[in-house]
Amino acid sequence: MTESLVEKAQKLKDNGLDLGHMPSRFEVGGRNQFVNLLYHGLLPQSKLLDIGCGCLRGGYWTIRFLGRGGYCGIEPNEKVLDAGIHRILDPGLVEEKQPRFDTNSNYDFSVFSEKFDFMLAFSVWTHAPKNNIRTMLDGFVKYSNPDGIFLTTFQPATILRREYNGEVWKTRSPHERKFSTAWAR
Repeated sequence: MTESLVEKAQKLKDNGLDLGHMPSRFEVGGRNQFVNLLYHGLLPQSKLLDIGCGCLRGGYWTIRFLGRGGYCGIEPNEKVLDAGIHRILDPGLVEEKQPRFDTNSNYDFSVFSEKFDFMLAFSVWTHAPKNNIRTMLDGFVKYSNPDGIFLTTFQPATILRREYNGEVWKTRSPHERKFSTAWAR
């Protein structure tokens, strides 16, 4: 009997891996990322760069959908990415679909020598300093196709939650749950 995605995520958490979210929401959250991409026009022949792909919560769905070589992911945490590749993805999927991964923490999109139709930064801008966000946007301009789309989530500043102006990656507060979505063409 095969394990569900929730069961796989729970095992990773039980083994001490920080998934960045609750295992019970693993499957639904990944599926929501995928549906959002479909809504904005993702096709099997599209090229996608998943920035901060983590343990492939969304990658599980998009890798299966996209054609061979259509998925690229950047994740600086090698342990998390390795768990996604070997514990979340179905056996044989990497060989069949040929996704490519990189662990650079500089948001260097040139490592793939590719132009992308879509870039996705799910729950990345909520933690990133502004200089990282600028780097990602510059990378989008340089490494996206003319009709490229950038999907991201962010937390808008409010009276109670000030704009983040730090220069380092910000850890997540368990109370920060409201996200907004943006896209660019």
